Amino acid sequence: MNPEKLISFFKAHPQVLLLQEMTEEGNRHIHLKGTVGSGAALVLAGLFDRPGKQQHLIVLGGKEQAAYFYNDLENLFDEA
Repeated sequence: MNPEKLISFFKAHPQVLLLQEMTEEGNRHIHLKGTVGSGAALVLAGLFDRPGKQQHLIVLGGKEQAAYFYNDLENLFDEA
């Protein structure tokens, strides 16, 4: 499955739609847990892939986890 289809799948997922609604309502702190592997990157890619200006701060457990997360996002959004 190509990255665009993956992002579209997660973008339409009810939980991602709930996250989008929460951010639009002004919830500033959201704790995402229960994902494994690249799951968090996929969920957030679905949330990020929306029109309009957005700013997000993602706090991860360390440099290695942040590097993997960043790499996942680069691959999903095809940015090298």
